[in-house]
Amino acid sequence: MKLKIALFCALTATFATSALAQKAAEAPGGKYAKDAEQMFRASFRADNPKYWMTRLEQDETMKTCLQYRDNPPRKIGEKLEKLNAATIRYPVDGKLIGDWKEGEKLAAVGTGGHIGFIQPDPAGPRAWR
Repeated sequence: MKLKIALFCALTATFATSALAQKAAEAPGGKYAKDAEQMFRASFRADNPKYWMTRLEQDETMKTCLQYRDNPPRKIGEKLEKLNAATIRYPVDGKLIGDWKEGEKLAAVGTGGHIGFIQPDPAGPRAWR
């Protein structure tokens, strides 16, 4: 009985210690944030396309999503949706690619328009005809 109690206490202490040793995910702006930022910026080389460098500067949406960990309050989220919806550019001629009705037919088939089962050629001497 004493052995069981000692074993139970040892296991409990082990699990409690490992649970306490694990810390929660670091909040944005924590002590490693500057090192991570420098490492990220250093990964963009000079021979990369120039427009890649625009990824280094966060816009309002990215900053807000980082601040609220992708779960902003409703009012702020709606503001960001309107802000980003205004940046959508539709074709000048008004023609969008594809026809949603035809797409719906393909989706209803279940194979999504790809080849599902190919019927094999019949075997025998007349297979080539």
